[in-house]
Amino acid sequence: AMANTLSFPDEKEERALLERLRQDDTDAFNALYAHYSRHVFTVAYNYSRDVQMAREVVQDLFVQLWERRQV
Repeated sequence: AMANTLSFPDEKEERALLERLRQDDTDAFNALYAHYSRHVFTVAYNYSRDVQMAREVVQDLFVQLWERRQV
């Protein structure tokens, strides 16, 4: 089976980062951004073929992630 390149090597690490995010941990947010932002950009760019729109998608997604972190 092919590895899921979107997952952290350790699912426990990913869950821990999400839990820390809920507790307002900006380091956890930064780690999630570092891991996922390039993929989000690539998907958005492949869909839109517009660099600026793809950047806005990344920004909007991560702003929402932070704003809704405690939901």
